Amino acid sequence: MNLNQIDFVDKVFSKIKNHLKDLEDPNLLVKTHPNPKQLKEIYDLSLSNENSLEELIPFFEKYLDYSVKTSGKQFHNQLFAGYSAPALAAEFVTSTINGSNYTYEVSPLGTLMETELINKMASIVGFEKASGTFLTGGSNANMIAMIVARQNKFPLVKTKGVSSLGELCIFVSEECHYSFEKSANTIGIGIDNVINVRAIDGKMDTIDLENKIIKAISEGKVPFFVGATAGTTERGNFDPVNDIHEICKNYNLWLHIDGAWGGSILLSNKHKHLLGDVSLADSFSWDPHKMMNIPLVCSVILVNDKNLLKETLSSENTGYIFHKHENQEYDLGRTSIQCGKRVDSFKLWAAWKHFGDNGLEQRINKLFDMKNQIIDLINSSEDMEILCDAPSVNINFRFTDSDNLDDFNRKVRDQLMDEGKSQCNICMIDGKLSIRLIVNNPEKDFSDFKIFFDNLRDAKNIIQSKMEDIVKD
Repeated sequence: MNLNQIDFVDKVFSKIKNHLKDLEDPNLLVKTHPNPKQLKEIYDLSLSNENSLEELIPFFEKYLDYSVKTSGKQFHNQLFAGYSAPALAAEFVTSTINGSNYTYEVSPLGTLMETELINKMASIVGFEKASGTFLTGGSNANMIAMIVARQNKFPLVKTKGVSSLGELCIFVSEECHYSFEKSANTIGIGIDNVINVRAIDGKMDTIDLENKIIKAISEGKVPFFVGATAGTTERGNFDPVNDIHEICKNYNLWLHIDGAWGGSILLSNKHKHLLGDVSLADSFSWDPHKMMNIPLVCSVILVNDKNLLKETLSSENTGYIFHKHENQEYDLGRTSIQCGKRVDSFKLWAAWKHFGDNGLEQRINKLFDMKNQIIDLINSSEDMEILCDAPSVNINFRFTDSDNLDDFNRKVRDQLMDEGKSQCNICMIDGKLSIRLIVNNPEKDFSDFKIFFDNLRDAKNIIQSKMEDIVKD
């Protein structure tokens, strides 16, 4: 029997429902896929032959089976995890409607939702006369901040280009996100003009920042931008925003805060002090697809100026999209570097509408509570140590009962990944290899992390056994 499109979608959604039920199992394997060669044999990736809708069903089922279960209870690997049911449903509806959020004309509710969310998030950050836009990730948010900062300092750059501006440079912590280098390359500043400021215990050293600004000016460079971080990728640390702001004010530099990871902590009255006074910034990036568990991608850039974002990114040669009409203030494409623009606002709006301010705050607080329990567990063990403070929900630790600790801990983590029972990541902390555990899914409980440590110890025992066999041989 040949399926029609409606029945086909119904069957696929049935598979999705089963997948979501499976995610409730705390022992669900995070990874089941074999190596690329084997996976290519299991999953026919060729695109030549026609397939009926009925024949496509197994491909959807296998995709669910062989994908990493990022919403599973044992996925602790990245800065995103879990899912929010209202947001997930909104994602389905958004794709069903398939509208572009660049004009009110083609996306009336989507544009209103995005406007409401920009105003809401700006008020939480403390921006009084803000503009903002949803875009395609925190990396792009940081790039837009850099472009807007350049436009603010050099209003003619939009029409005349960068050739007459001199050697522009920016300043970021040595522990910042790599997107600042990508952005500098993309907008023509150059990676060599991204000046890395020393970090002390994961935080930007403001003495080194000022010294490097002075040095750059003496060398004939043109500083215009400082990127502070609210929640670094490895340590989860926060640059001292208040002190950095004073320096930016003294040298007339734009202050951007990369809050892609830590921005959601502003939802918690108990923990928002960690970020400092973010209202002092000129721009702020925030990824709800991380700590707020909104489906990828959901990212926002906020600018503490009502008009500058539009002045920087708008184009006049758009008569086929943007028209003069009574609702043109809701034509969001005028403040976007994109043309086509997904309605990412609906999934965030739906989750916020469901949980409310109090519910979102409780979810953030739960993450911190579980983090503290995990740290207590590690500190009470005889064979593990914490490698650095954990101001946010990043936990860096390692096993200590072996020679060559970097190699040993790397092998333990790799063994864990190969088994597929749990996932975590690794990074370097002060020259030491760290097992990095991220606590960012409030649907988990502390018992899920106990299972993680059981799985991790099983992997450790296997590695120790292998090492003993090598010594015996």
